[in-house]
Amino acid sequence: MDDNQHGFNASRKEKLTQAKTILRELGFGSRQSSDIAGYTLLALANVRPNLEWSEATTHYAA
Repeated sequence: MDDNQHGFNASRKEKLTQAKTILRELGFGSRQSSDIAGYTLLALANVRPNLEWSEATTHYAA
């Protein structure tokens, strides 16, 4: 694995950890702040490993 791929994977894991922390701080329990819930939050906010949370978007159909 090259350095770029390693850095991407580290960023991805960091974003997942951050997402799970956000869910816990919002009062969700362990089942609602799992990896799957974290990935769901990341997907819904359109947060990618190389983006900051401040760049999150909400592009969904009403």
